[in-house]
Amino acid sequence: MEGNNRNKKETPREIKSLISDLANKDGLIRMNARQKLVEKGSSSIDYLAELLDSPKDIQRWEAVKALGQIGDPVAIPLLINALEDDDSDVRWLAAEGLIQFGTDSLRPILGELMDRYHSVFLREGAHHVIHNLGLARIKNRIDPLLAALKDEEMIDEIPLLSENILKSLEE
Repeated sequence: MEGNNRNKKETPREIKSLISDLANKDGLIRMNARQKLVEKGSSSIDYLAELLDSPKDIQRWEAVKALGQIGDPVAIPLLINALEDDDSDVRWLAAEGLIQFGTDSLRPILGELMDRYHSVFLREGAHHVIHNLGLARIKNRIDPLLAALKDEEMIDEIPLLSENILKSLEE
């Protein structure tokens, strides 16, 4: 029994150590730390989420990559927010991570587009994700949204198009 309590206390310490390794200049150390954090799964998500505000691009990159690889839907809003990161590589990884969630990421993305459709980075990331989800069943509703996400003159249509897709998903 006592051993179990010690493991619980050591786990956050171990995760914090791995988190600090994500800032290491050595790419192999970063990769190994990220893989161990991914293996820890959901227990590392909160720690990775804290890195999303890091001033270091590499830490944000590693955190986003790990969040996508963990595959816990709790990470979806974090990845959606990372679509607006200043670093294009971080944004790309966030989009790729969201694609890995499949259609589970669609509703949250559409919801964000309804509110934050003026964000160029969000629109670009959402376009990449939605385009790659393979939504043939609702292609007739997806195509106009994809067009609006790419055309600055159509951005005011994004909230309504997103809402229509959400409604069609409930049918």
